Amino acid sequence: MKNSKRVALVVETSKAFGRGLLQSISRYAHLHGRWALSFEERGLDDPLPDGLTAEQYDGIILRTRLQSQMRAVLQTSIPTVCVGEENPPGTFAVGCDETICSELAAEHLVERNFRHFGFVGMAGYVWSDRRRDAFVRFVRDAGFDCSVIEPNGDDRRIKTWEPIRNQLEDWIVNLPKPIGVMCCYDVMARVVLEVCEGQSISVPEDVAVIGVDNDEVLCEVSQPPLSSVMHDTKQIGFEAAAMLDKLMRGETVSPSVIVAPTGVKTRRSTETLAIEDRDIAAAVAFIRRHACDGIEVNDVVDRVPLSRRTFERRFREQVGHSPLAEISHVRMTRVKQFLIETDLKLDAVAAHSGFRNTPYMAAQFRKTFGVTPGQFRCQARD
Repeated sequence: MKNSKRVALVVETSKAFGRGLLQSISRYAHLHGRWALSFEERGLDDPLPDGLTAEQYDGIILRTRLQSQMRAVLQTSIPTVCVGEENPPGTFAVGCDETICSELAAEHLVERNFRHFGFVGMAGYVWSDRRRDAFVRFVRDAGFDCSVIEPNGDDRRIKTWEPIRNQLEDWIVNLPKPIGVMCCYDVMARVVLEVCEGQSISVPEDVAVIGVDNDEVLCEVSQPPLSSVMHDTKQIGFEAAAMLDKLMRGETVSPSVIVAPTGVKTRRSTETLAIEDRDIAAAVAFIRRHACDGIEVNDVVDRVPLSRRTFERRFREQVGHSPLAEISHVRMTRVKQFLIETDLKLDAVAAHSGFRNTPYMAAQFRKTFGVTPGQFRCQARD
């Protein structure tokens, strides 16, 4: 394009975070200027593209975790904005607010009544250290202790997860239960989930797990689906593009912009209340897994060594409502999920959510939420 700015996007396409940045940067380019964007498929540790010279490009947006690559790009004198986690001093950079990430995760777990906490980090990574320090500080300010483990990778890259799993197994088995655990990012959180499964540790009833990045695919395929802190990649990409735009125009620019995360995406890995009574915790876990199979309260009573009267009393004391109300809550949550995420007809929604007939499901839904299932679906998609 004539008179357009030539911009190299050296950002990974292998992760949801990088792809989110690329989408946002491209939107800025389309709306605010004539940019000729250049990018290629890459990972965070891949070699730099060839031809990153001032003759070829007017600007670069760079995301890599290798300091040598950052130095090489910065030596070109091309206006550059870094969007990595460990940017060299003096660079123009846009990044995430690691402190708020950890505070959101800690608050999420404290609200679920956890009194024991853990943090799984990555040894040797500044961004992991920041998240660790903020999480531990928040937990301790709330009056609780936090157990920390930081498994060692191989030369700052994890070429196999087996050593990590081996280090985590003993740690997780010996943690006080129930416990809320923050992991420095989603990939590590998924490893924690796998370790818990291998050790027959119930998630989220015994160990609730939350990650960071909210990689939708990774979080959804995890077992159970993983809760995660959501970075605002839309805003980070926009700020990075706006900063580069000013640099290419020769304008004065603030050297650093920090963008707060947007919140926590709650999934099943933290959908619980921490319950010290292990019989009731087991009952809640059974309900969460089987409420949509059409179970009744008697089916739950059969799973615990308690009389129905004692069970119902202790359940109310620990959970705050009856077992029947918990079953209904799980079913209604599933109904909402089906209405939002699928086009299933109401008969199928009722069947998949544990209701014996559709009219009863619809009546209960309206009683709970004040609208019919059809109205809710329409509102959710507006």
